[in-house]
Amino acid sequence: MKRFVRKVFCRSLRNVTKEEGVIATSVRNIARGKLELRPYRQQAAHFLSPQMKNVRMKRSRRLLAHFADGTHWNIAFSDEKIFTIKHIVNPQNNWILAAEKKQVISRGKVIGKIDNSSSVMDWGAITSEGKTPLVFVDAGVKISK
Repeated sequence: MKRFVRKVFCRSLRNVTKEEGVIATSVRNIARGKLELRPYRQQAAHFLSPQMKNVRMKRSRRLLAHFADGTHWNIAFSDEKIFTIKHIVNPQNNWILAAEKKQVISRGKVIGKIDNSSSVMDWGAITSEGKTPLVFVDAGVKISK
């Protein structure tokens, strides 16, 4: 079994059982017990080409050189996030139990969509000295500078 795992590491235990002709529970016990292998899901990540890695390295070195004298304590990081307040409908998860279709319609099968739902904006900042309290701004409010 070690040769199958080494040859192709992204092979399912089900395929190994078919190719080896061994019972599935035995393959699982060997993989998890003796070989200490765990199945992990593949994750999609941003592709970094060698050129992109070089650009990131140059920028990070420039930032380190720029803040080497201790001026990095004067930086404030701020962010804002808009939260929309609406009912999320996923027909795969939201089921309605009923005996007849007439009951389904009366129990809320159809939920209307609203394009401009109400929303709230949240703003906050953080520095080396501490953080600001969160500021909530309602939709449509103009903030003068």
